[in-house]
Amino acid sequence: MRKISVLCAGVTFTTFSFLGFAAAEELDIVVKSAPIVPHGLIAGQPLDVTLSFVDLDPQVPGIELRQGGTATIFLPPEVTNLGYPVASVGKAVGCEPPVLGKCSSGGFLHGWPQSPLLPLPNVEYDEAEHALTLTATADAPEYDIDNPGAKLIHLFTFGFQNPQEPGDYPIRLELQPDPDKPVTQTGSALLKVSARREAMLAVDSTQAPNIKGPKFKNTMYQAVKAGDTSYPMSVNMWDADHQPIVGARIEMLSETTGNLIGADGSSLGSVLVDVPDGAKGFLLMSASSFAAKTGLAGYPTGRLVMTLKTARGAPGDYQVTLALNNGDPLVHRITAE
Repeated sequence: MRKISVLCAGVTFTTFSFLGFAAAEELDIVVKSAPIVPHGLIAGQPLDVTLSFVDLDPQVPGIELRQGGTATIFLPPEVTNLGYPVASVGKAVGCEPPVLGKCSSGGFLHGWPQSPLLPLPNVEYDEAEHALTLTATADAPEYDIDNPGAKLIHLFTFGFQNPQEPGDYPIRLELQPDPDKPVTQTGSALLKVSARREAMLAVDSTQAPNIKGPKFKNTMYQAVKAGDTSYPMSVNMWDADHQPIVGARIEMLSETTGNLIGADGSSLGSVLVDVPDGAKGFLLMSASSFAAKTGLAGYPTGRLVMTLKTARGAPGDYQVTLALNNGDPLVHRITAE
């Protein structure tokens, strides 16, 4: 029997209990539009979001999932099921990679784009509960900096449509990491559905292939030797009409500040480089954004790639912040050792 949740201060952080289950632990859920499309939280568009529940810093271990562990996401009733197959990637017609245009699925990620825990989970839909359940098909690897464990869920649910009206809609996650342990972790947050399209930046990892661990490196949090250059930091870019921003470039005004300039010479945004005190000889390098397509969705985007050469003899924390005009900043962190 579930306890009734209580909505406080606009967000519910509720615990639930079931017969035979220990008291639940609370999760701090953060919902964002997924980085592979610009419309994941736009009214009337396909639902495509990430739900993070652990600090994304890889120094913080994620959830240790065991085979058979589950995550159930209870969708708002205003989210419409369009009737497409709900399945793990590759296990239903319409769910064949690389583009899942007629499918609803999901996966656990280590905390950055294109970092799924493999093998992918089984995915099922419960119509009565209006809920999606992801079931781990193998034990997660032991924690290390390149495999921090499950930190977020990506719902690439192209067969579920966002509410037709903008607003805040509660969504709930129930996580049982180990099927042999009667402990659940739960949390709630809001789908903040907007009616207005806005320009958007999103992290992409595909320009930094990995040899060991997830297929692509974590470009959001990096560690290099002082004087070395970061992994390529790539960003998906869309304008206010959700068209790809192609031909944009970074024009530095000083060592630490610059502008993002459109192909037509207009100002699109800004870039800021933070460095340790006394650092000299660091350099942000980039090329003009080029036309690309995102994984899973196959959505056209403009992709900007940057690297930061850190300063020799200047260990510490470096940070590159990119922002479109009036948009949310996108931050990449590099620790030079």
